[in-house]
Amino acid sequence: MKRLSQSILVLIAAAEKLGLNEEDVKIATEFATYYEFGLAFDQIVTQMFEYEIEIDNNFYLLLTTNAQMMNLEEDEYVCMKDLIRENGNVPQ
Repeated sequence: MKRLSQSILVLIAAAEKLGLNEEDVKIATEFATYYEFGLAFDQIVTQMFEYEIEIDNNFYLLLTTNAQMMNLEEDEYVCMKDLIRENGNVPQ
């Protein structure tokens, strides 16, 4: 569980760096603090998709890694592929 906890926190930090707003970061972090990793993951995916925050291939890989650790199916987050920049990188 410690590995998943750390991985979710890395995912949250990456989402914040890509532009997820402070309130959603706070909510996801709070879920993670109380070991509600699925809710933290869902908060990130839902809000980033809703706000159309562009991601890169590395972020999608991080999503995939976390989902696999929680035994989630790809259909839980596959919508995020639509947010990957054409060249796979988000402009800095």
